[in-house]
Amino acid sequence: MTERPDGTTPPPIDPGAVQEAEASRRLDLANLRAILENTLDHIWAVDRNYRILHINENFARAFEAAFGVRLGKGARIVDALPSPLRDPWIDRYDRAFSGDRFTFVDRIETAFGAVHVEVAVNPILDGEQVVGASLFARDITGRVRDQEALQASERRFAALIRHASSSITVLDAAGNQIFVSPAAQNLLGFTPAELTGIPVIEAMIHPEDQAAVMEAFARVLREGSAIVQYRHRHRDGSWVWLEAHGSNQVDNPDIRGIVVNAHDITDRKRAEQDRAGLEDQLRQAMKMEAVGRLAGGVAHDFNNMLGAILGHAELAIQSADREAVNENLEEIRHAAERSAELTRQLLAFARKQTVVPRPLDLNAHVVRLSRLLRPLLGEDVELLVRADADLEPVWMDPAQLDQILTNLCLNARDALSPGGRVTISVGRAVLDAATADVRPDASPGPHAVLTVSDDGCGMDPDTLSHLFEPFFTTKETGRGTGLGLATVHGIVRQNGGHIAVDSAPGLGSTFRVFLPLREAGPVVAAPAPPAHRAADAPRGCTVLLVEDNPALLRLTRTMLERLGHEVLAAGTPVEALRLTEAHCGRLGLLLTDVVMPGINGRDLSLRLRERCPDLRCLFMSGYTADVIARHGVVDHEVHFLQKPFTMKQLETAVLRALEPGRRST
Repeated sequence: MTERPDGTTPPPIDPGAVQEAEASRRLDLANLRAILENTLDHIWAVDRNYRILHINENFARAFEAAFGVRLGKGARIVDALPSPLRDPWIDRYDRAFSGDRFTFVDRIETAFGAVHVEVAVNPILDGEQVVGASLFARDITGRVRDQEALQASERRFAALIRHASSSITVLDAAGNQIFVSPAAQNLLGFTPAELTGIPVIEAMIHPEDQAAVMEAFARVLREGSAIVQYRHRHRDGSWVWLEAHGSNQVDNPDIRGIVVNAHDITDRKRAEQDRAGLEDQLRQAMKMEAVGRLAGGVAHDFNNMLGAILGHAELAIQSADREAVNENLEEIRHAAERSAELTRQLLAFARKQTVVPRPLDLNAHVVRLSRLLRPLLGEDVELLVRADADLEPVWMDPAQLDQILTNLCLNARDALSPGGRVTISVGRAVLDAATADVRPDASPGPHAVLTVSDDGCGMDPDTLSHLFEPFFTTKETGRGTGLGLATVHGIVRQNGGHIAVDSAPGLGSTFRVFLPLREAGPVVAAPAPPAHRAADAPRGCTVLLVEDNPALLRLTRTMLERLGHEVLAAGTPVEALRLTEAHCGRLGLLLTDVVMPGINGRDLSLRLRERCPDLRCLFMSGYTADVIARHGVVDHEVHFLQKPFTMKQLETAVLRALEPGRRST
C-alpha cells in the first residue's frame, strides 16, 4: 500500500463503495441527460471548430424546422446556417471561445415567420483552457410580441394625449400634479415640466374659483367623479376659463391618482358674459328710458311754475325797499334757479333738452373749457390736458360738451385726495362691428374719444353697476343730486355716442366718451359769449307777445316793458292774428310760445309773416326737445328761448333776434 506524502497510509479501498459511487454517477448523468432532452429550452455545445459536441432533441427539431437541416453530433453548425446568419453567429462563438459569458436576443426568420430567441452563452473549460462553448436558447416570441403590443399601445396612448386639444393631468391625493400632458402648453403656455410637481389649486387657480375647485376635488375623492369650471392662470398673466372632469383613479395601480381632463371654454364664457351684459344693458336702458319719460313729462309744468317764481322774485327785488324783504326774495330767486338747474339736468338725462348741434372742434373747445375748470377743481388738484391736433370735428351742441366735461371733472375732483390729478385727453378710435354689437349704444365707425381720468379712490363693482342711474350718489347728503353722471349718459346717448368706464378701488377711474366723427367742414370751436349791449339793438320795439299761460303772459309782458319795449299781449293765436291786423305796421318782433291750442308757434309765425314780411321771430317753450321738434322749431337758424328764463336771458334773446343784419326764421 502506497504511503501518502505525509507518511501516513491511506485506508484500503472498499470495492463496494466504488461500485456505489459509479452507479450514483451514472444515475446523475442519466438524470442530467433526461433534463437536457426534455426541457423546453434549446441546448447545444460546439468545439472550437464549430462542430457539435452535444445537441438536445428540442434544438434539433427547431433547427430542422427553421432551416430544413437535420443536425447531428460532429456536424459544423455554422455550415448549416443561412449566409445572413453565419457571420454574426461565428462572432458569438468566437466571443465565447475567448472566455466571455453573455446573453443576447436575436430575431430569426423561419418558414413559419419570425422567431425571437434569448440565448445564454458560456465557454467550456478543460482546466483553464477553453475547448468549446455551450448555448441555452429560449423561444421568447410570445413575450416579444406582448411587449411590442404594449409598446404600440403606449405609443398610441401617448399620441392621443400629445395631439388632444384637452389637457390631461394626473393629481395625487394632496392635489399636486404628477403628470401633465403636452396639450397644457398650447392651452396654458406652461410646459409640462413647469407644471409637474406643483400644488395646482393654490398656485394656478383664480382666488375666486379656488373654493369651487376644492369642493369638486373633495367630491371626486368621495364620489368618484365631478365637473367644475374655473379660471387657470396663463403664462402671460391672463386667465383661461377651463371646464374640467375629474375621475378618481387612486386605487388603479397603473395610475394611482386623480385624472383631470380639462378643455378651454374661454370663448363660451365670454359669450355668456356678453349676453348677460347685453341683457343688463337692455334692462338698464329700459329703466332709464322709463325715468326719462317721467322727467320729460314733469318738466313742462315745472318750468312754467319756475318761470313765475323767477320772474316775480326778480321784479320784487327791483321794486322792494326793505332790506329784509330783499334778502327773502333773493333766497326765493336762488331756490328757483336751483330748481331750474335740476330741470335742465332731468331733461339732459332724458335726452330731451333743446339743443342746437353744429360742427365742433373738440380740441379747441376742450382747451378753452379747461381754463374755466381749473378754478373749479381747486388749487390742490393738478389738471393735465392732452389734445389730438389731427381730429375731425364732432357734431353736437357746445353747451352739451361743457356739461359733459364739467360733470366728469367735478366727479373726478370729489374722488381725489389733496394733490391728486385729473387728466383730460382727446383722441381718435375706430369701432368695429364686433365691438358695436356688444354695446347697444355704440355704432361702428370713426369716433372722437374724450377721456377724463383721475388717480382717486376708484369704485367697486357694485358702485359701477349703478353709476348712471338717476339720483344714485355715494356723496353725503347735500353734496349731490345724483344726476350728474346720469346727465352725462343722457347727453352722450342723445349725440349718438356711448360712454365706457374703467375703475377699481384704489386705482382711480377713467371715463371714455365716444362721439361719432363727421366729415371735415366748417367747425365752431366754442359758442361766442353774447357781445350785445342795450345800445347795439333798437329800443322801443313793438313786441307781439303770445302766451297761453296767463301768469307767464303777465310776467313776460312786464319784463319786456321794463326793458323798454311796447308790448301787445295775446293769450291765444287767434287773438294774435286779430292784433296783427290792427298793428302790422308797428310790429318788430313776435315772441311766441311754441305749443299752444289750435295753432302752434311756428305756424303762427308763418301766417304773420305773410302779413308782415319784416317781422322778426323769437320762440319760447318749456316743453322738451322731442315735442318742440314736432312743431318744427329745433333748427340752428331759429331764435329760441328755453323756459324758465330771467330778465337778463330775455333781454339777450330779444337783442339777438333784433340784431341788425340777421334774419330770424
